[in-house]
Amino acid sequence: STDAAAPAPAAAAAEPASPHTFTANVSLVSDYRYRGISQTNLRPAIQGGFDYAHESGFYVGNWNSSVNWLPGNSIESDVYGGYKFKAGPLDMDVGALTYIYPGNSAGNTTELYLGATYANETFGSFTAKYSHTVSKDYFGYAGNKAGSGLKGRNTGYLNLSYSKEI
Repeated sequence: STDAAAPAPAAAAAEPASPHTFTANVSLVSDYRYRGISQTNLRPAIQGGFDYAHESGFYVGNWNSSVNWLPGNSIESDVYGGYKFKAGPLDMDVGALTYIYPGNSAGNTTELYLGATYANETFGSFTAKYSHTVSKDYFGYAGNKAGSGLKGRNTGYLNLSYSKEI
């Protein structure tokens, strides 16, 4: 008797791409600056976080850094979530971000943000992002816990940026 050749296995069907994306990051930096101000008194910081994004545009994440600007505290832990979407030629991003300082809650701050990016291969990428404080306190500088007499709520920050690959 002769052996019949076994049929070749059928090509595996390509699995659909997952609608979920998980990423993580870690870095060591020479100085952690936020909005132009050193958060580590010009010293190194260790930083890291993780993110989850869904293909629908929704995302959540956590980012952490060592800090030493707030008495009794050595870490900043940021928790955020939002939604990214296209609006004509613009990439939009709307969300909320809470900065948590576990050793000294006077710095805790919550902001809502709205960002828009226009990207063009020839001219580069232009971004405008506005952040608006909704918590009573603003990074321990203004508000109830700061004792400064200044209002922390309704503080705004506008960030304009441009980038071009060369």
